[in-house]
Amino acid sequence: MLVHELTQSLDQDIRGSNVIIKLDMEKAFDRIEWNFLTEVLRRFGFTDEFIDLVDACIRENHFSLLVNSTSTPFFTTTRGLQQGDPLSPTLFILVEEALSRTLSRAVTRGLIQPYHSKRGCPIISHSLFADDAILFLNGCETSIKGLMTIISSYERAAGQLVNASKSSFIVASSATISTI
Repeated sequence: MLVHELTQSLDQDIRGSNVIIKLDMEKAFDRIEWNFLTEVLRRFGFTDEFIDLVDACIRENHFSLLVNSTSTPFFTTTRGLQQGDPLSPTLFILVEEALSRTLSRAVTRGLIQPYHSKRGCPIISHSLFADDAILFLNGCETSIKGLMTIISSYERAAGQLVNASKSSFIVASSATISTI
């Protein structure tokens, strides 16, 4: 409902125009960097004992595949969260919270110009759901470059990768598009 409501403000006549960007993270659970997750937990104030327990849960898994009715030797993974593990969605949300806070700080510090909605509405810069992010911002060059820097840094640190073929954007009908 929030996204739908903000979409109603897309065509407001403002300098830079409003832009809505939908990002899809490719194989989001499978790509989480464990060191990044550990650092997120530490910065959120979890105890070392808890972090060590989570770390053991995600790192100490051994897998074997069944290929043509024959088991392969066991192997371990080097990153990612196990889908189906009841702890994984919560850990993924904590990793996304790092992106969420970075986006909010960027708007507060003026690195990203805010999306203009109806008068009296709070500034909403993004909405995260599972492996999708919907971003609301002003389409000026400063905002787009700031966003690209944040997304690029997040991809490197968290191990995430934006799936360009499933991502899209919408700009106001009056917007002029130029290359950056």
